[in-house]
Amino acid sequence: APDEKYDYAYRVRLPSGEIRILRGIGRRLMDAEGAPSRLVGVVADVTEVRTAAQRIKESETRLRLATDAAERGGSVSRYSVSVPLGGWPAG
Repeated sequence: APDEKYDYAYRVRLPSGEIRILRGIGRRLMDAEGAPSRLVGVVADVTEVRTAAQRIKESETRLRLATDAAERGGSVSRYSVSVPLGGWPAG
């Protein structure tokens, strides 16, 4: 039986309560009878990579929304300003 590749990402909770994302990549080796005999591969902590990728995706979404609004003559602001009905006080 041929060896089987694997590529998994999974979350683990550390004793501190922190969640980390791990990625395991490798190959499951089979013996002559076709039964799994061992795993060969690597496991890496990819938490920062996944977090950065998510932030980039969110940033791209915000940029697209801002660009769409600007093209329609609108404006986008991170902050909202309320103006009294009578306008700003003089002075």
